[in-house]
Amino acid sequence: MCFLFISSSQRSVQEVCKDIAEIQDVFSVAQVLGDPDIFVGIRAKSILEAHDIRHRIGGINGVDSTEMLYAFRVHKYVASLGTVSATHAESAEADDSIFAPLSADGRQSNREVGRQLGISASTVRQRLAKMLRGGEIKFEVVCNPAALRLETAAIIRITSYSRHTEDILERLGELEAIGFLIEVTGKANILALATATTARDLANLCDEQIFSIPGVRSIQVQLLISTTKDQVHYAYFDGLKNIPKRKGRQE
Repeated sequence: MCFLFISSSQRSVQEVCKDIAEIQDVFSVAQVLGDPDIFVGIRAKSILEAHDIRHRIGGINGVDSTEMLYAFRVHKYVASLGTVSATHAESAEADDSIFAPLSADGRQSNREVGRQLGISASTVRQRLAKMLRGGEIKFEVVCNPAALRLETAAIIRITSYSRHTEDILERLGELEAIGFLIEVTGKANILALATATTARDLANLCDEQIFSIPGVRSIQVQLLISTTKDQVHYAYFDGLKNIPKRKGRQE
């Protein structure tokens, strides 16, 4: 998982965001207030693949500069809040084809999913059961933050003193307002997404709860203006330790 902070010009931010969202391995695109003005999340199988995606994004008309952060440890990822009308990118892998119709509308029946894929409803049911047992998927309700009056959101970049980082992450993870919390490369070594009812509540969160944590050196807050793409069907799974072993699986 990697994140890009992008500065744009010449075209409207919304147009640039729309073009970025067309790239299959991009799972999140949002306009943020300030410069850089676009926040992007990508998933890749390797660092080389991540750089290739960055190169493709850099070639989009209107993209001036990109800063890439690599996520090396995920501490919190709440997938129950997301964009209900999220778009999706169909997987290129035949074995993963079942994800495409379900990510578009998870309420579809097995019969309807099977009709789209050209397989029987019982085959769909068997595949889902197998993936559930294997820890590859899970089902959960995804709520629109606006429906919960969480209409203000921000990307927060936090710089910590090294000796305090673990304590800071533990304290941040306990805050209900923080939806995801990830250690990343770079000077600002912690990336967080926070939601709040109002901008004042968000300011209080940053000033009174985050900045007051011992060891927090600095924070940079950028409000989310709009979301172009947010694939909420990418959820956080807590490591391989929770995936049951299969016959023949290598440690």
